[in-house]
Amino acid sequence: MIHVANLCLSIIGLAVASLGTELFGIVYDYRFISFPHSSCFILNYIVSSQSSMLNFSLFLQAFYRYLCIVHSTRIFYQSWKFQLILIILTWIIGYLLPLEYFLHHDVVANTDNKMCVIPFRLSFSIIYMATSIYMVPFSSLMLTYLRIIRYVKQMNNRVTPVNVLVRAQRDLEIVRRTIILVCILIACGFPFVILIFISLFTDPPKYTYRISN
Repeated sequence: MIHVANLCLSIIGLAVASLGTELFGIVYDYRFISFPHSSCFILNYIVSSQSSMLNFSLFLQAFYRYLCIVHSTRIFYQSWKFQLILIILTWIIGYLLPLEYFLHHDVVANTDNKMCVIPFRLSFSIIYMATSIYMVPFSSLMLTYLRIIRYVKQMNNRVTPVNVLVRAQRDLEIVRRTIILVCILIACGFPFVILIFISLFTDPPKYTYRISN
């Protein structure tokens, strides 16, 4: 239950920050404020942090199922206290990760798109962002899922108490649903990945960032 609440909080936080970014663009279009504005950079930081939090919260759900199945005898790992510690750590990490490109001043104000973003070009910051915020949590989630599948198959091939096997299969089904959600998120972020790939070889379109959003 604690992981469901964490996921919902991550989704709400990302939705509010993304809505704030769009409203900022609308306000600037009507010339109510000057550009760039400090809130532009703050909103970009929150969006980046909440994006990583959403991805890490999905991984934590899969990791919790892994602990319940593979380490079912270690009750402490399944306790809400231990899970709360993991959630707090991921929130800290999620808000520390974007600091790299903010402290190096790689986030710039894009006048055409009315957004503060990392320019789409071959740079350490763009690779760092894609790796730390997207690739690492998604890869970890997939590896955890594959480990659970392998373990459940091994349980089917040996003598295992029925209640343990049924619980493992139920948890595996929950992880499968998580994977489906991850695939949907990957599909939603596909335009962003394509634009990053294009930017490595040529100049991206003028309104690249609005297209990717």
